Amino acid sequence: MARDNRANYGRIGLAIFAGAIAMAISLIYIAGVGDSGHEVLVETYYETSVSGLSAGSAVNFCGVKIGEVRRINFIGNLYPECDDSDVQRVWVLMALDSRLFSEGESEEAAAKITQWHIDRGLCATVTASGITGLSRIELSYPKIVQPVRPISWKPRYLCIPPQPSLLDSFSDSVSKAMNQLGKMDFQLLWTNVCVVADSLANLASSASAMMKSERDGIAAIVGNLESATSSVDELAESLKQNPSLLLRPADPEPLPETAD
Repeated sequence: MARDNRANYGRIGLAIFAGAIAMAISLIYIAGVGDSGHEVLVETYYETSVSGLSAGSAVNFCGVKIGEVRRINFIGNLYPECDDSDVQRVWVLMALDSRLFSEGESEEAAAKITQWHIDRGLCATVTASGITGLSRIELSYPKIVQPVRPISWKPRYLCIPPQPSLLDSFSDSVSKAMNQLGKMDFQLLWTNVCVVADSLANLASSASAMMKSERDGIAAIVGNLESATSSVDELAESLKQNPSLLLRPADPEPLPETAD
């Protein structure tokens, strides 16, 4: 009887173990993990922090999950030939599901489609996922493309250029503005403002003095213009009464015989 019980326990344990393995395989199949026959490996790199990003993080395109992060490392560890300035760049390897690019296409065809997107401006941005602290990679075509520094290594996989997130771009702009303000010599700026103000005050003073000195001359010119206007009016009135004045300066003197 004891032996039968042991045999039954052994069968039950084996059945449980086999069921656990079958469940694990099913979950792996459903999740698509390890389905390397339908994946395209691509890489990207970042100079800034990728906090919250880890192996298994989602890779989205237009809000649809098309892959996951496979590995994270430093450029210096993978590409010894890189420049010293690139050693600390973060390297990210992504596995994209080729079936989401074009149904029924081969892996090579999916790679060509991926390269087509890269040639037309596809970029990779690390984006935080709400308040969880986790991050994901968003593939998109940014409206304003930030320039990236050229790479000093030859990528082993298709390379998608990185783009900073909106928060990173805003922080970088604020930092640059603060650095520019820190480099400004406000004392020299204030001195220049004071010099310009003094120059304007001197110019205004000179203009006022010139107007005062020329006031009498201007009054004389105005008086002469008034006199000339009066003379012209008198001449016009005389011509109305005696148009012959246009041909002779004045009426001729009367003859002696007609003097009386």
